[in-house]
Amino acid sequence: MAFFGRTGLAALRAVRATRMQSFVATGQSKQFVRRFAGGGSTPPPGGYTGMEKVVRGVLPEDYQIVIAFGSIEFGLIFLLTRGGDSEAEPAAPVATSDASASADIPSILSDEFEEWSKVPGNLEKWEASLEDMEKTLA
Repeated sequence: MAFFGRTGLAALRAVRATRMQSFVATGQSKQFVRRFAGGGSTPPPGGYTGMEKVVRGVLPEDYQIVIAFGSIEFGLIFLLTRGGDSEAEPAAPVATSDASASADIPSILSDEFEEWSKVPGNLEKWEASLEDMEKTLA
């Protein structure tokens, strides 16, 4: 309120007092009625018919129907997510020809590499795999 200064503050108070006096003088009030447009659980004219008549015979209150419907949904979802065969496992990925060629070459850090490299043609295979790796990384 420091923005208005002393004269501005006095003017605001005078306006507020004038508005309050006009509300009191005209009988207006600041109360508002909130209407949510929701209907009650009164039966329609002529009563319930069909499946709703059977359900309302067992569960007469709205909250009972809501709880029953939620329980049915939860139960179905639970059964659908927990059911199934435990034997069916996902299939293993199929190895491609490049992966099988590189799988034949042992790691250079392993003890098998020395014996593997003594076989003729294996070092050429290893060099070719290094060139393929450079192409994929580039």
